[in-house]
Amino acid sequence: MKSIAIYTLTSELHDEQAVGAVTREFLESLSIEYDFRGSDYADFGSYPLSLIFVRTGGTEGIFRRLLPTLPIGKGEKFYLLSSGKSNSLAASMEILSYLQQNDLQGEILHGDPGYISRRINMLAQVESARRKLRACRLGVVGEPSDWLISSHADKDKVREYLGIELIDIPMQELLDAIAATPIDPTSAPSMQISSSDANVPKELAIRQALPGAHQIYLALKTIVDRYQLQGFTLRCFDLLTAVRNTGCMALARFNSEGIVAGCEGDVPAMLSMAITNALLNPYFLIISMIDDDCTSADRNERIPGQSCAHQPRDWRTPFCTLYHSFQYGGALRTRHPLRIWHRSGYPWIHEGRSCDNFQGVG
Repeated sequence: MKSIAIYTLTSELHDEQAVGAVTREFLESLSIEYDFRGSDYADFGSYPLSLIFVRTGGTEGIFRRLLPTLPIGKGEKFYLLSSGKSNSLAASMEILSYLQQNDLQGEILHGDPGYISRRINMLAQVESARRKLRACRLGVVGEPSDWLISSHADKDKVREYLGIELIDIPMQELLDAIAATPIDPTSAPSMQISSSDANVPKELAIRQALPGAHQIYLALKTIVDRYQLQGFTLRCFDLLTAVRNTGCMALARFNSEGIVAGCEGDVPAMLSMAITNALLNPYFLIISMIDDDCTSADRNERIPGQSCAHQPRDWRTPFCTLYHSFQYGGALRTRHPLRIWHRSGYPWIHEGRSCDNFQGVG
C-alpha cells in the first residue's frame, strides 16, 4: 500500500468525462505515487496521508454531509487538494472555512505543481512518522537528573498529542537486573589493572571497564524486552556510584540498533530523538563539545557551531550531534578534527587527536 491516497469531491452538474481528463492531467503533473480512491471514502484515514481532491465547485454540501463519517484524530488536518479549475479553489476555501467554524483543522494544497508535489511528499513523510510514534513506548529509567529542572513531561499530554506512551521504570529495577546479569570477561577486551597504579594509561582503564559496560547493556536490554520499549532515557549518573561504571557504551549501542537511548533521564530530549528517528531514521552521534572554532579538514572552511566530526561516507543517513558524551569512550573532549567512519555496524574513530585535557570515563 502506498503512503498517499487521493479521494475526490465532484459535483453532479459537471461532465465526468471532462473532469476525468482534467484530473489525469493535473495528477500526472504532480509526479507523486498514490492510490486513487475516487468517491469511495470507506477506508479514509487508513493511509498515512489522505488527500481530498476538490475537483469542482458545488461540492461544499457534499462535504458537509460526508464529514461526520470521516475519522480524524486530535490535532490532525483535512488536506484539500485544488487544481484551480472548475471553481475547485473557491469550493476548497468554503470547505476550509466550514472546518474552522467547527473547530477542525484543514489546509488547501494549491499552486504550481512543483510546490504542491513538494508539500505532499513532506506531509506524507510527516504523517508516516506520526503513525510510527502512535505505537511507540518509551521508558524513563529513574527520574530525570536533579539538575534537569525543566525536563519532566506530562505523560497524558504526550500520549494525547504524540501518541507516545511513557513508562516509568524505577532505577532499582535496572540495578537488580545488572546484579542478576553475570559479567562475561570475553565480551570485551579486559586487563587486570591495579587501581593503585597512578601511571596506568586511561585507555587501559577504559578497556578494563568494558565487560562491566557490556553487563549494563545486557541489563538494559532485559528492561527493553520486558516493557517492549522502542526507546528509553536513563538516569545514568547514578550508575557511577552504584556500579562504578557508565551507561555510555550501552546507550550508543542501542542507538546504533535503532532503539532510541538518551541520558540523564532527559525526557524532552528523548522525545526529540524519537521524533527525529521516526522522520529520518538517523544514527545519533553523542559528543562532548560543540566547538565554534571547528574547521572542516576536507573543505578547509569554518563550520560555526558544529562538532569536530565528519559524516561517515557509508552511513545511510546523516547523524545528529546530541548530549555530552562520545559513544564509545565515555566523555571525550577535543579541539582537533575527528574523522569517523562506519565499521562492522558501529562507528569508530579513524583518525584524529585529542587535546591535552582528554577525559575518559570508563
